[in-house]
Amino acid sequence: MKLAIDSIAVVERRRKDLGKLDELIASIKQFGQITPGVVRPARTDDVDRGVDPTVTPWVLVAGGRRYAACAMAGLEHYIAENLGDLPPLRQ
Repeated sequence: MKLAIDSIAVVERRRKDLGKLDELIASIKQFGQITPGVVRPARTDDVDRGVDPTVTPWVLVAGGRRYAACAMAGLEHYIAENLGDLPPLRQ
């Protein structure tokens, strides 16, 4: 599905360093986003993690580098799959 970039919350990530994004940004500008990321619906307990579900109804689960590159490339939308309300070990 196609989601507005600003409707997705990026919370604490395991991978802190996104590495060099220049080539990925250039590729996304030229070809668009080819591979979707993974999101889940924001929950009320996400408020403890700084997420307001009324503002950002989605939480990024996978595809952090791709999401950052899409945002830096100026895309308004991010293509993602909604895998539902995943249990904590799958996030």
